Amino acid sequence: MQRTILGRNRRCGAAVLAAALVLVSAWAGGAAGVEPFGAGERVCLVGDSITHGGSYHEFVWLFYLTRFPDREVRMINCGVCGDTAGGTLGRLAWDVLAHKPTAATVMLGMNDFGCGLYGPDKTADRFEKQRRERIEKHAGNMRKIVEKLKEGSIRVVLITPSIFDDSAELKSAKRAGANAGLGICAENVRRLAAEAGTGLVDFFSIMNRINREQQDQDPTFTIVGPDRVHPRMPGHFVMAYQFLKAQGLPAYVAKMVLDAGAGRVKEQENCEISDVRAEAGGIAFDCLEKALPFPVHKGARPALKWVPFMEELNREDLVVTGLGAGRYELAIDGELVGEYAAEALAAGVNLAGNDRTPQYRQALKVMTLNAERRSIEAGRLRDIAAAEHLFLKRKAGDPSDFETNKPFFERLLEENPQYNIRKRFAMSYLKNKPEEEKNRARVAQLTEQMYEANKPVRHRFVLRRK
Repeated sequence: MQRTILGRNRRCGAAVLAAALVLVSAWAGGAAGVEPFGAGERVCLVGDSITHGGSYHEFVWLFYLTRFPDREVRMINCGVCGDTAGGTLGRLAWDVLAHKPTAATVMLGMNDFGCGLYGPDKTADRFEKQRRERIEKHAGNMRKIVEKLKEGSIRVVLITPSIFDDSAELKSAKRAGANAGLGICAENVRRLAAEAGTGLVDFFSIMNRINREQQDQDPTFTIVGPDRVHPRMPGHFVMAYQFLKAQGLPAYVAKMVLDAGAGRVKEQENCEISDVRAEAGGIAFDCLEKALPFPVHKGARPALKWVPFMEELNREDLVVTGLGAGRYELAIDGELVGEYAAEALAAGVNLAGNDRTPQYRQALKVMTLNAERRSIEAGRLRDIAAAEHLFLKRKAGDPSDFETNKPFFERLLEENPQYNIRKRFAMSYLKNKPEEEKNRARVAQLTEQMYEANKPVRHRFVLRRK
């Protein structure tokens, strides 16, 4: 099967990708038994640069922070730029298991399948053999990772790799057939999840679908970036959406249904409504919502056109029937937040996207704290771990002492006067390693602050005819 899909590069490209997508379609649904994270869970996010520097897990944690304010979950970035499944095996003990996780997500493959082995100049049999070997090695190492994690009684969620965009009209080389090769890695991950009984989240399929749909209208569109590999914020938001959907998380922040004519509550979900009063053709009430709306970052909002996040995962519905025809002003805690027609209120207004409400502004504070936490973790702590893994080949029990390692990274700087990956990590290590414990303490402090800032409070809603 793999030889048929990969083929020779003279047969790669659109036809090969189509064949891979036929295989992918058999796995529609994208998830298998992905339990939501519970209170007290420690979740390690294992991956390569797309996890190391990415934001999909930042969005997932922000959802938990806002939707389940009393369910404390700790999510730990364990991505390493440039890493493979084989490389990850070598760092599991000190970089993942040391955190004593209760659950781990694993997304690897982008550096395993060998994108450099694809393209119009890669038609020889030796390239076909190398492609097949790389994919088989990825599958074997992924199986070993799952076995190691399960030995530690860690709940595993496998994630298919995000796509390599070899179809967009971009300046970078297309490497025809590369996404089909990566698609085989995704297929193998699905099989492993079924065989090993792990959870499964399918990033590959949804990103392929969106890419295909959007490129039908705009050939320059890509859900990833100009390098064809690393998703930008909208792509990461799609990934987070898929993850949350796979966990079957609820749509409602809160649902408030009232009859203004009778001055009563008709329905309430995930909230407590009290002190309801009919006032001058409108209605007033107190409400303690048990969650906060999810504040979608401005940079991620293009993704709202591609996935129904607001409809399926971010509903803060206010429904008011029994109103006379006309327009109504909504004030929360004495502050005007919107104006709506009676017909719209009767059908239901989703307040989750209204950035004028006090609930949204509170959620923004949580988002800001979470963004700072992610920045420190990804840009400083993970750079240290990546430098030690990629350049020092650190093993479990090895010393991680700055003074011991400092001369090595200073030599790297001298040997690489031009900016490259070696120079980048040498600079980052020398700057951030002395501050490692300080940065860990700041991450812990920010985590505590997030769980202080995310507690909902009671608000007074007043709806008056304009």
